[in-house]
Amino acid sequence: MPLSLRILIVFSTLSLAAAAQQRRPPGAVIRGSVVDAVTQQKIATANVQLIDAAGNIVRRATTFRGDFELSGVPAGRYVVHAERFGYAPGDCGQHSIDTPPMEIEAAQSGIYDCTVALMRAGAFYGLVLDPAGNRVANAEVQLLAVRYDAKGRKILSSSAA
Repeated sequence: MPLSLRILIVFSTLSLAAAAQQRRPPGAVIRGSVVDAVTQQKIATANVQLIDAAGNIVRRATTFRGDFELSGVPAGRYVVHAERFGYAPGDCGQHSIDTPPMEIEAAQSGIYDCTVALMRAGAFYGLVLDPAGNRVANAEVQLLAVRYDAKGRKILSSSAA
């Protein structure tokens, strides 16, 4: 390959890299994946939110293949939160629903990686009707666990514990 062609290829590669850097807005980049907590498979079309220390949503993203990138993030402390129908919501660094999320302390620039693992969940939906078959507006519904004591009596409790 002639020297002039090699120089042109190197120059073109450097120019493309510089152009990519110029298109990225100033600030940090927080990127990662949303995965199924059991299978570790990426979850497509999850909604990702970047939440600041005051609880404000700073950035939003939607994953198409399970990956996300939030760019132009100002310096500060953040939590990455993800939701997807069929899964319980979760935050970066959570190992269970009861554990606190990992806070990302972003500098003015830099790249931060995180993975959000979501647990599968179910949903109940429907109508609440009175004895005459009319819809009941604003009805409160509670899911109860059914158990039986040693004498075979049914016990309803509001927790699975």
